[in-house]
Amino acid sequence: MFGNVVFSASNWAIVVVLAKLGSTEMVGLYALGMAIAQPVIALVRLELRAVQVTDVKAQFRFRSYLTLRILGLVVGNLLILGLILTSSNNKDATYVTLLVSLIASLDAVSDIFHGSLQRQEKMDRIAVALTMKGVLSLVFLWLGLWAFGNLELALVAVIVARILILSTYESFSVSWKTMTLGKTSENEASTASAGRDDRWALPKLAWLALPVGLVVMLNSYAANIPRYFVVEYFGERELGIFAANSSLVMMGRLVFGALGQSASPRLARYYAAGNLPAFRSLVAKLMGLGALIGTFALVAGMLFGKIVLGLVYRPEYAEKIDVFLFLLLAETFYYVAVALGVGMTASRHFKLQVPLSLVSVMLTVLFSYALIPTFGVVGAALTIVATMATVLAAHLIAFPIVLRSAPLVSVN
Repeated sequence: MFGNVVFSASNWAIVVVLAKLGSTEMVGLYALGMAIAQPVIALVRLELRAVQVTDVKAQFRFRSYLTLRILGLVVGNLLILGLILTSSNNKDATYVTLLVSLIASLDAVSDIFHGSLQRQEKMDRIAVALTMKGVLSLVFLWLGLWAFGNLELALVAVIVARILILSTYESFSVSWKTMTLGKTSENEASTASAGRDDRWALPKLAWLALPVGLVVMLNSYAANIPRYFVVEYFGERELGIFAANSSLVMMGRLVFGALGQSASPRLARYYAAGNLPAFRSLVAKLMGLGALIGTFALVAGMLFGKIVLGLVYRPEYAEKIDVFLFLLLAETFYYVAVALGVGMTASRHFKLQVPLSLVSVMLTVLFSYALIPTFGVVGAALTIVATMATVLAAHLIAFPIVLRSAPLVSVN
């Protein structure tokens, strides 16, 4: 959690630095670049880390996960390049989108190394990597923006910081034996080495992970659809204000994500062993923590939100306090839904999550059409509230399927 807090705070502070040293339009360009690049990168990532962490029988080796991730990122960046070359006449937006895509790609490579460590529950090493990466990236961005006053060069500095951490600490945190044989512990040697010469490992892994990749891509599109509507109807300035409010709210996602990452390996083992009471109890704890964190953030936002927005950004951002509070309410629903999603992923019910994500995308489009043209950025926040509430209801309806299909506990 500490590592995720620091990394999340550093990513949010990037928006703060852009707002303080740059302009609202610069924040909007950065947000637009993320909105274009993130869904594509989310798809080609295939959410391999979730498959990797829940691979309790060591079906695939580390090298297979890393190779498939890199191949996917090459395809993803080519898709993004083609997309922006054919649809954008704004050179600044093109360059920023490409640079944001490269940053996301480097994070995606690091994600495979983190997955190996997470599977072994070596969360301390992940924390160190996230802390170093977050702080160094923020410092490099600030220096680049201060020295050159240029967003593109500042993002290049962030890329340099990411490469430094990936090529040093993260790479050396995973043992050479794990990278070559795929083992995460000595007692997994036989199962890991058994599939070592499987020529079809990459296609099998890609097919297994495809539903999860689709889920993450759809969720990413659902999160970014309101931004597309805001920039289309109201321009980059309003998008910058909406994105700044969102970035502060979404800090909590990485914090809560740390809880899900810590619980995921154990949930996978509980489910595979048929220990349904322990599985159900841990999911319930995650749901309770999600509701508690969301409620606390909402109350704090009601009391201090306007002051905080004015201090960390500028007064024009604090004028949208209603947007900020609606987004906090949506996050409460989101955290509880994510807790159920972690349980579904740990149980390897990957396909079950695809229709849930499709529902989320369709609802976001409908609510965006209905609310954003009339209510602006407030309508975008209301769209997210309505979507998250419905998604939570859908998860609550679907989760009993996971419980009913759990293996039976063997009794000796």
